[in-house]
Amino acid sequence: MKISIVTPSFNQGKFIEEAILSVSNQKYSDVEHIVIDGGSTDETIEVLKKFSHLKWISEPDSGQAEALNKGLTMATGDIIGWLNSDDAYLSSTFDIVLEFLTAHPDVALTYGYVYVIDAKSRIIRKRVTPDFDFGMMVRLGTCYAQPTFFFRREVLTQVGFMDATLRQAMDYDFILKVGQKLTVRKLPRILGSYRTHPGSMSHSGLGNFNERELGCQIQRRYASSVRHVLPLFWYQIRDTWILCWFKIFGRIVSIPDLIKYWIIKYNDRRNMA
Repeated sequence: MKISIVTPSFNQGKFIEEAILSVSNQKYSDVEHIVIDGGSTDETIEVLKKFSHLKWISEPDSGQAEALNKGLTMATGDIIGWLNSDDAYLSSTFDIVLEFLTAHPDVALTYGYVYVIDAKSRIIRKRVTPDFDFGMMVRLGTCYAQPTFFFRREVLTQVGFMDATLRQAMDYDFILKVGQKLTVRKLPRILGSYRTHPGSMSHSGLGNFNERELGCQIQRRYASSVRHVLPLFWYQIRDTWILCWFKIFGRIVSIPDLIKYWIIKYNDRRNMA
């Protein structure tokens, strides 16, 4: 099976070479790597020119979702991965993913664990994620490690591409869109490295108002598909600061989900120790 990796890029020149090498140095060789750059003004273009095997374009776009959709349209692989320009894979990631998806033909999308690294590629911690639970994801507003997403090409036909209206959290929306209709399953292995640094989209975390507000909007999209959701009332409130405060209260109402989530994470961490 052929693997296509799509990398959206914008002014991440100091990290993108590491991302490219993490793909080209894989043990598995039937791979295409597509980089969609949004018109970077740093050293990104010079880095891209160094690698003749890349398929890449550089032109202005409306954001990461549009760049991803361009790359997904170009992709010809049977399995598709999404690697941001400041993240990286481990050397055996593709072999592990292919073995898993071959053994589980019913799985449309899989994801795994990551190392969280800093700007100098130093490991800060391991990030483990629980088994996929659509209802829990909607209720808690949590997403899994996007650098470990791998999905079959048919997924794009069945559920569509990224929502180009989203400037952030398109990974959260996409995995929910897939999980609503198809089988999503965790691959309990470390598959990559997720970098946190001042220039990354998620660096500000849950304290960022725009990201939290957007997460609330996405929760509302899928709330009607979830049974026994106590905080559904909050999703009907306008996307304001009040909504975000009620979202916090909604998490308190979902105590069983929180307990389940943290028990799974604790057990995963202990098993990996």
